[in-house]
Amino acid sequence: MAQWINEFKIAVIEEDIDKIRELILTMPSFEKVEEMKEAFSLIGEAKKLVQKHKNQVAIEMDKIRKSKKFLETAKTEGLYEVFS
Repeated sequence: MAQWINEFKIAVIEEDIDKIRELILTMPSFEKVEEMKEAFSLIGEAKKLVQKHKNQVAIEMDKIRKSKKFLETAKTEGLYEVFS
């Protein structure tokens, strides 16, 4: 159990979403209440981290959409040659 908790802590600190997912899928059964509380807390931190990454991806996707729209508009208005 301690090994899983330590690995989870490292994954959260390193913001390693793939490792967090892997660890959640292989989460052991905890026998001690203290371990359960610590795991619960770490999962809460991981949830915040995933939400932060999700928001960052949404911002980047919005930037890409705006750039695409700009380029499409520039192309239809004959400004595309300026950027080529």
